[in-house]
Amino acid sequence: MTHTTPSPLVPLPASVHLGDPIALGETLRIEAAPGLDAVLDTFATLARRTRGVEVEPVAVGIDARIRVELGLDPESTGIAPAAGFDPRPVPADERFTIDTHEGLVLLRAASPEGAFRGLVTILQALDTSGPGLVLPALTIVDGPAFAWRGLSFDTVRHLYPTAEIEAVIDLLAYHRISVLHLHLSDTQGWRLESTAYPRAASVSAAGEREHWTREEFRALITFAAARFITIIPELDLPGHTAAAIAAYPELDTPGTFDHPQVKFLSPENPEAVTFATTVLSELAEISPGPYLHIGGDEAFGMPDEQYADFVRLLHAHVRSLGKRVIGWQEAARAEVFESSDVLQFWIAEKDAFDADAMRASVPEEYLPLVELAAKTFAHAPGDISLATGRETPILVSSSSPLYLDRRHAEGRVDADGTPLAEAPGEPGFPHYAAEPTSGLNDWDPAAHARTALNDARVVGVEAAIWAETIESIDDLAFLLLPRLPLVAERMWRAESREWADTAARLRAQTPVWDALGFGGYYRSAEVFGTAEAQA
Repeated sequence: MTHTTPSPLVPLPASVHLGDPIALGETLRIEAAPGLDAVLDTFATLARRTRGVEVEPVAVGIDARIRVELGLDPESTGIAPAAGFDPRPVPADERFTIDTHEGLVLLRAASPEGAFRGLVTILQALDTSGPGLVLPALTIVDGPAFAWRGLSFDTVRHLYPTAEIEAVIDLLAYHRISVLHLHLSDTQGWRLESTAYPRAASVSAAGEREHWTREEFRALITFAAARFITIIPELDLPGHTAAAIAAYPELDTPGTFDHPQVKFLSPENPEAVTFATTVLSELAEISPGPYLHIGGDEAFGMPDEQYADFVRLLHAHVRSLGKRVIGWQEAARAEVFESSDVLQFWIAEKDAFDADAMRASVPEEYLPLVELAAKTFAHAPGDISLATGRETPILVSSSSPLYLDRRHAEGRVDADGTPLAEAPGEPGFPHYAAEPTSGLNDWDPAAHARTALNDARVVGVEAAIWAETIESIDDLAFLLLPRLPLVAERMWRAESREWADTAARLRAQTPVWDALGFGGYYRSAEVFGTAEAQA
């Protein structure tokens, strides 16, 4: 790999050389191959929103400065096909090349999705600081290590307006992430309309709607798909169902400890079984992707055999709908997931449940809940053996380092590089130890699987952002950035980078984050507090 420093590209391509600057004029004049009109329209919208750049489509022979062609033989790139499972409704090859000849930038791609990824790479490389657009002469050969590069996103614990979710999607597209996994239900709420169970969907105390209608959710899927991002929906079952049970008390199975965290759906309750299969059927109707996520985590207080029976029931039902099944790692305990399914592993060894610490920190009346949680988490070390024993592939979401609601360890600085003290109430999950942003720079998903996951087969990687401490878009930005683009790079190609180079490339992204409404990003001392950052 060759590249000039500093490079503005995140993720950094597999092979990149930035040559002498080329003046492009006031607009991006792009000639695109037939069949790419929709790609160019979406790219033009993204370019305007993120960089303030206007795209001008031109006909063949009308002085284009960028030409986009399909038909690239991907094997000619020397880049291996993306590993793992393809999460898209229709599989696609994202490999592309960019060359520059006599002032013309030629992008050749193996698919429309590859063309979009290449165009976004060109957009990142643009210098917009002068009176006209300037682009370094590019020579790039690129393609991802994994097709499944995602962000698991908690929509329940904080209510995000659709416009903010769309901004997240644009952020993912800008950093070449391919999946948005939407966590739609939990103890605190239910964010999607159900026609069969209308009271399940969340409303405010004042009666205001706090969920997506089915048509709004379809529109969000379409918005994401135009940016080549697949939405994978999750309804978390059979635990984390207190919101649904509050709306429909007949779903409940009274337990020995009355607390919202131990509400679950029992396979011995016919009403609960009908509810679960119905809402999953409704979800499948409006989700064009091949996967449905059934949740399956933290079913506190649920007897082990009942849990296994319910997961088996859900698994069979989703299969009957023509979908493939994803579950959190605890679902391995049902011993039903197979080689075409996916188990999402999240419990890192360093974040194992510490019952003693929890007992010391909660009021006495909650000690029975601690015991129930400890019983559930005690099975976690055996989950990976259950998965690999059935040849079930793994989606890597290890809480360390991929849970981005974790607090930052390195401290932050103001615009002048002056260290700032931690402010009271800063967002970040308090039960996870803080970690530095730079720790992601050398993280390798494949190496992680070898050392922490018994050399399991990895089908993809997802970071996660949980919203227990999020109250605003600024809180979201504070936790996501600058870490998410760095994770995007590790998912795209997990090659060794010099931290000084990585930090410089991250700093170059801040105007885009500002433009998307994420100006509350964390000004990491490791990224923004260096001498180079202040130069």
